Amino acid sequence: MQPAILESFSTEENKSNGFLDRILLCCPEIKIEMYNSNEMEYDAIEYYDSWVRSFYRCINLDIRKNEDEEIISNIYKFDAEAKYEWEKIYNEISIMQNSDEENEYMKSMLPKQKSYIPRFALLIHLMNNFEAVSIPVLISRDTVLKSFELSKYFIKQAQKVKVSAKETKLIASIVAINKELSPKEIFEIMLKKGDRINYSKVAEMLSVTRATLYSWSKSV
Repeated sequence: MQPAILESFSTEENKSNGFLDRILLCCPEIKIEMYNSNEMEYDAIEYYDSWVRSFYRCINLDIRKNEDEEIISNIYKFDAEAKYEWEKIYNEISIMQNSDEENEYMKSMLPKQKSYIPRFALLIHLMNNFEAVSIPVLISRDTVLKSFELSKYFIKQAQKVKVSAKETKLIASIVAINKELSPKEIFEIMLKKGDRINYSKVAEMLSVTRATLYSWSKSV
């Protein structure tokens, strides 16, 4: 999904119900790769297929039910070191939430990470131990730290998407306001504003090439 389209979901209703804050965003760098003839080793594909099937099978075998065929929950807890680390992480996120330098979008998204990190920890714990005779009840400090690293990745991605969407929205508004002008005149207005220009986005909005924009910038 393009960031600008994602931004269109940022309605007052969705802000109030926290819809967008529950989405884990991923926005990789877009780089067009040259063709190569490298192929993935069949052994790697077979290993991955076998691992996924084994994980699914073992987790299913661990499911217990009562006489009413209702699933009995398996309870996993942080060990002492993991609990100590989780408390530090929780407080670190709280400090970010209370910071006057943090924007409102991030402040609304960060609380959700407090619920995601324990979920990540549970998933990592199960993935690391599903082949054991009995899955350990206690989750380790190392697992909690890995979960926090995963959370920080998604936080960075959310920041990146938000900046990109805001940038696209700003460019679109300038183009819309000045739609009677030529693409070159609109671009000159953007240059005069003095903001950093994303040439790729502007070129797309104005239906010209980046080379054309660079040429226009030299003549201003």
